Amino acid sequence: FPVTIGNRVEEFRKIDLTFVRASLSYGGAIREFVMDGDNIYVGGGGPSTIRQCRKSDLAFVRESPSYGGTIMCFAQDANYIYAGGATNNTIRQYRKSDLAFVRESSI
Repeated sequence: FPVTIGNRVEEFRKIDLTFVRASLSYGGAIREFVMDGDNIYVGGGGPSTIRQCRKSDLAFVRESPSYGGTIMCFAQDANYIYAGGATNNTIRQYRKSDLAFVRESSI
C-alpha cells in the first residue's frame, strides 16, 4: 500500500509492513494524494504541481502546470482532479489524461 512520507510516496507490504519502493522526490512537502485504478497523484508545497506516478512501480508519469501556491486538498472524478489551497484561494481543475489545466474557480 502507498503512503506519503515527507516528499515521496513509499510503498509497504500489507502483510508485514516491509518497505518495497519509493518514488522520486516531489521537491517539497506532499500535503495531499489521491489514487485511481492505475495512478497516484500527489501535490503540496515546493513545486506546487500535481505529479502523477504509476501505482505498479511508483514511476513518474507527468506533471501539471503550477497551481500557484501550496496544494492543500484534492478531489477527483473519472476524468479530472480538482486542487485547492489557501495561497491563492482557488479550486483548479486538471484533466487526468495529461494533467493540463482546464479552469479555475474562486473558493
